[in-house]
Amino acid sequence: MIVVVKYAKKVQRDKGSTLLSLQEVENMEKEFKFDESKTIDFTGKHKTILIIFAITFIVMIGSLIPWNDLGVHVFDGWSSFLTGADYGNWYFGEIAMWFFVMEIIIGIVAGMDEKELIKNFMAGAADILSVVLIIVVS
Repeated sequence: MIVVVKYAKKVQRDKGSTLLSLQEVENMEKEFKFDESKTIDFTGKHKTILIIFAITFIVMIGSLIPWNDLGVHVFDGWSSFLTGADYGNWYFGEIAMWFFVMEIIIGIVAGMDEKELIKNFMAGAADILSVVLIIVVS
């Protein structure tokens, strides 16, 4: 990552040092030009959504650690009502349910109505469908 950042700074200073052709640089500048008038303010709602999203991933990572095997019984029964499996024994089904529930919660916090929530959910599912098919086939 450090190498990529150094390369990006080098290219910002001297556009001639890039590996891209002149036509590619022109296309990039045309397509991805930064427009300050289109900036989005980072509101309290955005911060709340980001915190919920981070908690979602923290809970997911913790759900894959076999806490009972490590002698930790604090989480016993914590998630059985949601997934039917104890926290620390989750697998694909339980994690999918967790993300589905959190997607609904984040949509509500974002102020989406049910049509917009379903539209965004379907668009996200369509985006990952090709990746899922590749994983299933391989």
